[in-house]
Amino acid sequence: MEFIKKNLAIIALLAGFVILLAPSWYFLRAKMGERQEVKAKLDDKMREREALWTNKPFPSKENVAMIQQGAKGESEKISTLLKMLQKGHVSFPQKSGSEVKEQLVVAWRRMTQILDEGQVKHLEKFQFGFERYDKLPPKDADTQLIQTQLELIEEIMRLLAAAHVSELVTIRRVVFEENRPDPKAPVAAPAPPGAWEAVISSGGKFAIVEDPTHLYSLMPFELEFWCDTDAFRTFLNSLVVDKYVLVPRVMNIENEKKGSNPGFHRDDASERPRSRRSWQACKAAVDDRRSLSVALCDGHGENQGEHAPRVV
Repeated sequence: MEFIKKNLAIIALLAGFVILLAPSWYFLRAKMGERQEVKAKLDDKMREREALWTNKPFPSKENVAMIQQGAKGESEKISTLLKMLQKGHVSFPQKSGSEVKEQLVVAWRRMTQILDEGQVKHLEKFQFGFERYDKLPPKDADTQLIQTQLELIEEIMRLLAAAHVSELVTIRRVVFEENRPDPKAPVAAPAPPGAWEAVISSGGKFAIVEDPTHLYSLMPFELEFWCDTDAFRTFLNSLVVDKYVLVPRVMNIENEKKGSNPGFHRDDASERPRSRRSWQACKAAVDDRRSLSVALCDGHGENQGEHAPRVV
Protein backbone atom coordinates (compact mmCIF):
# COMPACT_ATOMS: atom_id res chain seq x y z
CA MET A 1 0.00 0.00 0.00
CA GLU A 2 2.87 2.29 0.90
CA PHE A 3 4.43 1.46 -2.49
CA ILE A 4 1.27 2.47 -4.38
CA LYS A 5 1.14 5.76 -2.51
CA LYS A 6 4.77 6.54 -3.29
CA ASN A 7 4.46 5.58 -7.02
CA LEU A 8 0.93 6.72 -7.69
CA ALA A 9 1.96 8.99 -10.56
CA ILE A 10 3.85 6.21 -12.32
CA ILE A 11 0.99 3.77 -11.88
CA ALA A 12 -1.50 6.33 -13.27
CA LEU A 13 0.77 6.91 -16.27
CA LEU A 14 1.01 3.16 -16.96
CA ALA A 15 -2.77 2.77 -16.66
CA GLY A 16 -3.33 5.60 -19.14
CA PHE A 17 -0.85 4.04 -21.56
CA VAL A 18 -2.66 0.67 -21.36
CA ILE A 19 -6.01 2.36 -21.98
CA LEU A 20 -4.62 4.14 -25.07
CA LEU A 21 -2.91 1.02 -26.37
CA ALA A 22 -5.89 -1.34 -26.00
CA PRO A 23 -7.90 -0.09 -29.05
CA SER A 24 -4.76 -0.16 -31.22
CA TRP A 25 -4.05 -3.71 -30.13
CA TYR A 26 -7.63 -4.78 -30.90
CA PHE A 27 -7.50 -3.13 -34.35
CA LEU A 28 -4.15 -4.80 -35.09
CA ARG A 29 -5.49 -8.22 -34.16
CA ALA A 30 -8.54 -7.73 -36.39
CA LYS A 31 -6.36 -6.73 -39.35
CA MET A 32 -4.07 -9.68 -38.75
CA GLY A 33 -7.12 -11.95 -38.98
CA GLU A 34 -8.21 -10.34 -42.22
CA ARG A 35 -4.70 -10.70 -43.59
CA GLN A 36 -4.73 -14.42 -42.86
CA GLU A 37 -8.09 -14.75 -44.61
CA VAL A 38 -6.88 -12.89 -47.69
CA LYS A 39 -3.68 -14.93 -47.75
CA ALA A 40 -5.70 -18.15 -47.63
CA LYS A 41 -7.82 -17.03 -50.61
CA LEU A 42 -4.72 -15.98 -52.53
CA ASP A 43 -3.15 -19.37 -51.89
CA ASP A 44 -6.29 -21.06 -53.25
CA LYS A 45 -6.12 -18.95 -56.42
CA MET A 46 -2.43 -19.74 -56.86
CA ARG A 47 -3.14 -23.46 -56.54
CA GLU A 48 -5.95 -23.09 -59.08
CA ARG A 49 -3.58 -21.26 -61.44
CA GLU A 50 -0.98 -24.01 -61.11
CA ALA A 51 -3.63 -26.60 -61.90
CA LEU A 52 -4.66 -24.67 -65.02
CA TRP A 53 -1.05 -24.44 -66.19
CA THR A 54 -0.68 -28.18 -65.63
CA ASN A 55 -3.86 -29.10 -67.55
CA LYS A 56 -3.26 -26.39 -70.25
CA PRO A 57 -6.97 -25.64 -70.98
CA PHE A 58 -6.10 -22.84 -73.42
CA PRO A 59 -5.91 -22.70 -77.25
CA SER A 60 -2.94 -24.06 -79.08
CA LYS A 61 -0.78 -21.75 -81.16
CA GLU A 62 -2.65 -22.84 -84.31
CA ASN A 63 -6.02 -22.10 -82.72
CA VAL A 64 -4.80 -18.75 -81.41
CA ALA A 65 -3.92 -17.74 -84.98
CA MET A 66 -7.39 -18.80 -86.17
CA ILE A 67 -9.07 -16.86 -83.35
CA GLN A 68 -7.03 -13.75 -84.13
CA GLN A 69 -7.88 -14.03 -87.82
CA GLY A 70 -11.58 -14.40 -87.00
CA ALA A 71 -11.48 -11.37 -84.70
CA LYS A 72 -9.82 -9.36 -87.45
CA GLY A 73 -12.54 -10.38 -89.90
CA GLU A 74 -15.30 -9.40 -87.47
CA SER A 75 -13.63 -6.06 -86.85
CA GLU A 76 -13.54 -5.40 -90.60
CA LYS A 77 -17.24 -6.29 -90.90
CA ILE A 78 -18.14 -3.88 -88.09
CA SER A 79 -16.07 -1.14 -89.71
CA THR A 80 -17.82 -1.74 -93.05
CA LEU A 81 -21.21 -1.62 -91.35
CA LEU A 82 -20.44 1.68 -89.64
CA LYS A 83 -19.24 3.19 -92.93
CA MET A 84 -22.39 1.94 -94.65
CA LEU A 85 -24.59 3.53 -92.00
CA GLN A 86 -22.79 6.81 -92.58
CA LYS A 87 -22.94 6.75 -96.38
CA GLY A 88 -26.33 8.42 -96.73
CA HIS A 89 -26.66 10.70 -93.75
CA VAL A 90 -29.51 13.17 -94.20
CA SER A 91 -29.22 16.58 -92.62
CA PHE A 92 -30.91 19.89 -93.40
CA PRO A 93 -30.64 23.39 -91.89
CA GLN A 94 -33.58 24.83 -90.02
CA LYS A 95 -35.74 27.09 -92.16
CA SER A 96 -38.84 29.15 -91.62
CA GLY A 97 -42.20 27.41 -91.89
CA SER A 98 -43.19 29.47 -94.94
CA GLU A 99 -40.01 28.46 -96.79
CA VAL A 100 -40.64 24.76 -96.13
CA LYS A 101 -44.31 25.16 -97.13
CA GLU A 102 -43.16 26.40 -100.54
CA GLN A 103 -40.66 23.56 -100.66
CA LEU A 104 -43.46 21.06 -99.97
CA VAL A 105 -45.64 22.41 -102.78
CA VAL A 106 -42.77 22.16 -105.28
CA ALA A 107 -41.91 18.64 -104.05
CA TRP A 108 -45.55 17.48 -104.39
CA ARG A 109 -45.54 18.56 -108.03
CA ARG A 110 -42.16 16.99 -108.65
CA MET A 111 -43.11 13.65 -107.08
CA THR A 112 -46.40 13.62 -108.97
CA GLN A 113 -44.46 14.11 -112.19
CA ILE A 114 -42.07 11.28 -111.25
CA LEU A 115 -45.00 8.90 -110.74
CA ASP A 116 -46.74 10.02 -113.93
CA GLU A 117 -43.60 9.52 -115.98
CA GLY A 118 -43.26 6.03 -114.48
CA GLN A 119 -46.93 5.35 -115.30
CA VAL A 120 -47.71 4.79 -111.62
CA LYS A 121 -51.36 5.54 -110.89
CA HIS A 122 -52.17 7.54 -107.75
CA LEU A 123 -54.83 9.74 -106.22
CA GLU A 124 -55.30 13.23 -107.60
CA LYS A 125 -53.66 16.00 -105.54
CA PHE A 126 -51.65 13.40 -103.68
CA GLN A 127 -49.69 15.07 -100.86
CA PHE A 128 -47.49 12.13 -99.86
CA GLY A 129 -48.21 12.13 -96.13
CA PHE A 130 -48.05 15.91 -95.64
CA GLU A 131 -51.78 16.64 -95.88
CA ARG A 132 -51.73 18.65 -92.66
CA TYR A 133 -49.75 21.35 -94.50
CA ASP A 134 -52.23 21.78 -97.32
CA LYS A 135 -53.20 25.20 -95.95
CA LEU A 136 -50.95 26.10 -93.02
CA PRO A 137 -47.14 26.07 -92.96
CA PRO A 138 -45.22 23.92 -90.47
CA LYS A 139 -43.67 25.33 -87.33
CA ASP A 140 -40.10 26.55 -87.61
CA ALA A 141 -38.97 24.01 -85.00
CA ASP A 142 -40.25 21.13 -87.18
CA THR A 143 -38.70 22.16 -90.49
CA GLN A 144 -35.46 20.19 -90.21
CA LEU A 145 -37.17 16.86 -89.69
CA ILE A 146 -39.87 17.61 -92.26
CA GLN A 147 -37.19 18.27 -94.89
CA THR A 148 -35.57 14.95 -94.02
CA GLN A 149 -38.85 13.06 -94.36
CA LEU A 150 -39.62 14.85 -97.61
CA GLU A 151 -36.23 13.94 -99.08
CA LEU A 152 -36.67 10.26 -98.20
CA ILE A 153 -40.25 10.06 -99.46
CA GLU A 154 -39.17 11.57 -102.77
CA GLU A 155 -36.38 8.99 -102.99
CA ILE A 156 -38.91 6.20 -102.37
CA MET A 157 -41.14 7.65 -105.12
CA ARG A 158 -38.21 7.50 -107.56
CA LEU A 159 -37.61 3.86 -106.68
CA LEU A 160 -41.30 2.96 -107.08
CA ALA A 161 -41.48 4.67 -110.46
CA ALA A 162 -38.25 3.01 -111.64
CA ALA A 163 -39.63 -0.39 -110.57
CA HIS A 164 -42.82 0.28 -112.61
CA VAL A 165 -45.33 -0.55 -109.89
CA SER A 166 -48.93 -0.29 -111.08
CA GLU A 167 -50.44 2.01 -108.48
CA LEU A 168 -49.44 3.79 -105.28
CA VAL A 169 -52.25 3.60 -102.74
CA THR A 170 -50.72 5.54 -99.86
CA ILE A 171 -47.49 6.41 -98.09
CA ARG A 172 -47.37 7.18 -94.39
CA ARG A 173 -44.74 9.04 -92.39
CA VAL A 174 -44.37 9.46 -88.63
CA VAL A 175 -46.35 12.58 -87.72
CA PHE A 176 -43.88 13.57 -85.05
CA GLU A 177 -45.45 17.02 -84.74
CA GLU A 178 -48.30 15.52 -82.70
CA ASN A 179 -45.98 13.84 -80.20
CA ARG A 180 -43.40 16.48 -79.45
CA PRO A 181 -41.82 15.91 -75.98
CA ASP A 182 -42.65 18.45 -73.32
CA PRO A 183 -39.61 20.78 -72.98
CA LYS A 184 -40.44 21.18 -69.28
CA ALA A 185 -40.40 17.43 -68.66
CA PRO A 186 -37.39 16.05 -66.76
CA VAL A 187 -34.64 14.67 -68.95
CA ALA A 188 -34.13 10.92 -68.65
CA ALA A 189 -30.78 9.75 -67.32
CA PRO A 190 -28.37 8.65 -70.06
CA ALA A 191 -27.72 4.96 -70.55
CA PRO A 192 -24.52 3.61 -68.97
CA PRO A 193 -21.46 3.16 -71.23
CA GLY A 194 -21.66 0.04 -73.36
CA ALA A 195 -25.45 -0.18 -73.11
CA TRP A 196 -26.02 0.52 -76.82
CA GLU A 197 -27.55 -2.16 -79.02
CA ALA A 198 -26.49 -3.21 -82.50
CA VAL A 199 -30.09 -3.41 -83.70
CA ILE A 200 -32.89 -1.01 -82.83
CA SER A 201 -36.42 -2.21 -82.22
CA SER A 202 -39.30 0.21 -81.95
CA GLY A 203 -41.34 -2.34 -80.00
CA GLY A 204 -43.91 -2.56 -82.78
CA LYS A 205 -44.62 1.17 -82.64
CA PHE A 206 -44.63 3.34 -85.74
CA ALA A 207 -42.23 5.90 -84.35
CA ILE A 208 -38.85 7.50 -84.86
CA VAL A 209 -36.24 5.87 -82.63
CA GLU A 210 -33.35 8.08 -81.61
CA ASP A 211 -30.92 7.17 -78.86
CA PRO A 212 -27.27 8.31 -78.78
CA THR A 213 -26.32 5.01 -77.12
CA HIS A 214 -27.41 3.04 -80.20
CA LEU A 215 -25.35 2.51 -83.33
CA TYR A 216 -27.96 4.20 -85.50
CA SER A 217 -31.28 5.99 -85.44
CA LEU A 218 -34.43 4.75 -87.13
CA MET A 219 -37.03 6.61 -89.23
CA PRO A 220 -39.86 4.40 -90.58
CA PHE A 221 -42.26 4.87 -93.48
CA GLU A 222 -45.24 2.71 -94.48
CA LEU A 223 -46.51 2.42 -98.03
CA GLU A 224 -49.12 0.43 -99.93
CA PHE A 225 -49.06 -0.17 -103.65
CA TRP A 226 -50.19 -2.55 -106.38
CA CYS A 227 -47.62 -4.37 -108.51
CA ASP A 228 -46.61 -7.73 -109.90
CA THR A 229 -43.82 -9.93 -108.55
CA ASP A 230 -41.15 -8.62 -110.92
CA ALA A 231 -41.82 -4.98 -110.00
CA PHE A 232 -41.82 -5.84 -106.30
CA ARG A 233 -38.51 -7.67 -106.61
CA THR A 234 -37.02 -4.74 -108.52
CA PHE A 235 -38.17 -2.30 -105.83
CA LEU A 236 -36.69 -4.37 -103.00
CA ASN A 237 -33.38 -4.74 -104.85
CA SER A 238 -33.25 -0.99 -105.42
CA LEU A 239 -33.61 -0.38 -101.68
CA VAL A 240 -30.48 -2.44 -101.04
CA VAL A 241 -28.27 -0.41 -103.39
CA ASP A 242 -29.79 3.00 -102.73
CA LYS A 243 -27.66 5.93 -101.56
CA TYR A 244 -29.59 5.88 -98.28
CA VAL A 245 -29.71 2.87 -95.96
CA LEU A 246 -33.39 1.96 -96.46
CA VAL A 247 -34.20 -1.34 -94.79
CA PRO A 248 -37.48 -3.25 -95.44
CA ARG A 249 -38.90 -4.21 -92.06
CA VAL A 250 -42.43 -5.63 -92.42
CA MET A 251 -44.04 -6.88 -95.63
CA ASN A 252 -47.62 -7.94 -96.23
CA ILE A 253 -48.91 -9.24 -99.57
CA GLU A 254 -52.61 -9.66 -100.37
CA ASN A 255 -52.45 -12.30 -103.08
CA GLU A 256 -56.07 -12.26 -104.18
CA LYS A 257 -57.43 -14.39 -107.00
CA LYS A 258 -59.61 -11.90 -108.74
CA GLY A 259 -62.00 -12.73 -111.55
CA SER A 260 -61.41 -10.78 -114.72
CA ASN A 261 -63.97 -8.60 -116.41
CA PRO A 262 -63.96 -9.45 -120.16
CA GLY A 263 -64.85 -5.91 -121.11
CA PHE A 264 -62.46 -4.19 -118.73
CA HIS A 265 -58.85 -3.22 -119.39
CA ARG A 266 -56.67 -1.64 -116.71
CA ASP A 267 -55.28 1.02 -119.03
CA ASP A 268 -58.68 2.01 -120.35
CA ALA A 269 -59.63 4.90 -118.05
CA SER A 270 -63.05 5.31 -119.64
CA GLU A 271 -64.05 1.83 -118.49
CA ARG A 272 -62.74 2.24 -114.97
CA PRO A 273 -65.46 1.79 -112.32
CA ARG A 274 -66.36 4.86 -110.24
CA SER A 275 -65.90 3.05 -106.95
CA ARG A 276 -62.28 2.60 -105.85
CA ARG A 277 -63.23 -0.68 -104.19
CA SER A 278 -64.71 -2.09 -107.41
CA TRP A 279 -61.71 -0.74 -109.35
CA GLN A 280 -59.39 -2.71 -107.13
CA ALA A 281 -61.55 -5.82 -107.48
CA CYS A 282 -61.18 -5.68 -111.28
CA LYS A 283 -57.39 -5.54 -111.30
CA ALA A 284 -55.55 -8.16 -113.29
CA ALA A 285 -54.68 -11.30 -111.33
CA VAL A 286 -50.94 -10.65 -111.69
CA ASP A 287 -51.14 -7.53 -109.50
CA ASP A 288 -51.13 -7.90 -105.71
CA ARG A 289 -51.67 -5.29 -103.04
CA ARG A 290 -48.49 -5.01 -101.04
CA SER A 291 -47.90 -3.25 -97.71
CA LEU A 292 -44.33 -2.48 -96.79
CA SER A 293 -42.59 -0.78 -93.88
CA VAL A 294 -39.28 0.82 -94.85
CA ALA A 295 -36.93 2.42 -92.34
CA LEU A 296 -33.98 4.74 -92.77
CA CYS A 297 -31.02 3.64 -90.64
CA ASP A 298 -28.63 6.50 -90.00
CA GLY A 299 -25.40 6.02 -88.03
CA HIS A 300 -24.30 8.30 -85.20
CA GLY A 301 -20.63 8.39 -86.17
CA GLU A 302 -17.53 6.22 -85.99
CA ASN A 303 -17.09 6.80 -82.25
CA GLN A 304 -20.11 5.99 -80.15
CA GLY A 305 -21.38 9.02 -78.29
CA GLU A 306 -19.16 11.36 -80.30
CA HIS A 307 -22.04 13.38 -81.69
CA ALA A 308 -24.89 15.09 -79.92
CA PRO A 309 -28.33 13.41 -80.15
CA ARG A 310 -30.25 14.14 -83.32
CA VAL A 311 -33.36 12.80 -85.03
CA VAL A 312 -32.63 11.78 -88.61
